[in-house]
Amino acid sequence: MSAIWGIIGRNGNNVESLFKDMTDITKKYRIDRTDCLSIGNAYFACGHAHITKEAFRDVSPVYDKKREILFTADAFLTNRDELTAELSQAGSTSDPEEAGDAFLCYTAFLTFGRDFVKHIKGSFSVAVYDINANKLSLYADPMARRYLAYHIGDGSVCFSTTYDPIKKCMGKVELNEQGIVEYYTSITPRTFRSPDLTVYKDIYHVNCAQVVDIDIASGKKIQKTYYEVGKGCKTFKNISDEECKKMFVDTYRKCVKSMLRSSGETAVLLSGGLDSSSVAALAAEELAKEGKDLYSYTMLPASGYKYTNSRTISENEKPHVEAQKEIHPNIITNYVTGDDGCIFTRLDEYTDLFECPVKVSNIDNIIRMVKEADKANCKLIMGGANGNASVSYGSIMLLLSHHILRFRFVKAYKALTEFCRARHIPRRYMVKYYLENAVRYFTSYFNFGLYGLVKKEYRKKYNLLKRERKELHAYGSDIFSTKRQRRAFIYNRYFFQHIGFYDTYVSLLYGVYTVDPTEMLDMIEFCLRIPIEYQVKGDIERRTIREYMKEYLPECVYSNRVGRGIQCADIDYRVNRDWEDVKEGIRNDLSNPLLKHYLDNEEIRSLLKLTEESKDPISRMDVLRLYAVSSLGSFLNKQ
Repeated sequence: MSAIWGIIGRNGNNVESLFKDMTDITKKYRIDRTDCLSIGNAYFACGHAHITKEAFRDVSPVYDKKREILFTADAFLTNRDELTAELSQAGSTSDPEEAGDAFLCYTAFLTFGRDFVKHIKGSFSVAVYDINANKLSLYADPMARRYLAYHIGDGSVCFSTTYDPIKKCMGKVELNEQGIVEYYTSITPRTFRSPDLTVYKDIYHVNCAQVVDIDIASGKKIQKTYYEVGKGCKTFKNISDEECKKMFVDTYRKCVKSMLRSSGETAVLLSGGLDSSSVAALAAEELAKEGKDLYSYTMLPASGYKYTNSRTISENEKPHVEAQKEIHPNIITNYVTGDDGCIFTRLDEYTDLFECPVKVSNIDNIIRMVKEADKANCKLIMGGANGNASVSYGSIMLLLSHHILRFRFVKAYKALTEFCRARHIPRRYMVKYYLENAVRYFTSYFNFGLYGLVKKEYRKKYNLLKRERKELHAYGSDIFSTKRQRRAFIYNRYFFQHIGFYDTYVSLLYGVYTVDPTEMLDMIEFCLRIPIEYQVKGDIERRTIREYMKEYLPECVYSNRVGRGIQCADIDYRVNRDWEDVKEGIRNDLSNPLLKHYLDNEEIRSLLKLTEESKDPISRMDVLRLYAVSSLGSFLNKQ
């Protein structure tokens, strides 16, 4: 894991001092050493973090004098063994087995040319400057796990893993109206809704599986997708359930094992859910073979929180975690609570650190657990955030849509009957529920987001309603979805871009590296091939974990077919508990006059009124609305 940055002067412009400014500002990150290289008017740097044992001896940037190439990379590879074998077979003269990941990427570039990105797997961002052609090429991995931004200015072209070094080169930094408006189309955490755009004007990012070629002389850029994820991944035909199970577990295990490369301890953010539990089970099993422990971190509701004990919501997942430890004794459990603060307590700090509005409501919980893992010398933290869209995908409603859209009404009827009998649910209720949601899919789902906050004129200016409809057509819903929509949902570029952005910043700010096996390319492409009939069977939804991984999980996890964990269950409780401490800061953020430029004025007034007149406990939804708008106000206060 690294941070990379660089700048190339245009039109004879000297950029040495700007590069120094870029380098100086990266000192706030948890970087173990910084290597810099300059050739002519091009300056490249790599801030190495010693996350893996190979990182201590990694070499980046690199200058190839023969080819006149300047190269740097931020990489965590998951196919080192396969890649080194390929390189050796191709006649590479370097010693790839001893190389760090960045230098291994460079060796692959020398061996395979621009196609090197089709030979490396894992998380990476790469910058290559061809001096003779005066062309800069920027690459992102298929999931954009390592964020990479860039700016094309009059006097220079620069790139960086984070925004701050780029902003140092720009002089005056302006906000991007469209980027901010799209960010606030809803109160969901999602950060990006358009390719390229950020909240800063003229700062762009490299998208998933993309290479951006920039001609330094003219400033023109060409964007290309170098790999079509899922292309050729046809659904398995004539494969038995047992064969699919074996292939699934083998692929999942391989993905998990490939990530266990920590130079210190290894951690997992563990809830009582299917996805993180399955990641933890496989990781613990692999680490046990080496006599190592797996440190788990679980967020529990704050002291004083009153549990609702709903049969459909699991608010305290400690019993599930403890059951996991009984099966895998090398899991060292750690529990974190929110007894000292709420989501507003450190909002200004997070807005500063992430350099954008932060409406990710569970970011405070994540950072609390990350900090605890850092104290235990954990260099790598695993998770399963993408599992719902990959390893544990599948619901009865999606199976019904699958059959109905193929006019397999008898199969749909049988599947519905079998599910209802096992769950003791009258068929008519399920049919009514399905039809109501199908109607909503074609009607009210096309209305602008229920909690959209942006000004109405922007909805028309940026075609937000039309784009919401287009997105729904692309990804479907959790009730009604075609095969094409299901496949698009499993590989959602905007979701991966969002996750990659925050994971990159967290790694550099807190000195740990976050990985998710459920988001790996091999896992994604395998899940695209699983027949939906294997993902849902009888009354078992999300079956590839519940059934295929049954022997690795405690019964309370795989047999829990109704209840599911809820993130930040105590989010509104903690805000109401700390209200007197945070309300002035919230009012200050909501009173920022610049908010009215982007957001609906009535929304702002109603939220201000809520802070001034509220006598009853503030609801969870109002807390999320307050947090989203306060985040923008906090961000604008710093501009």
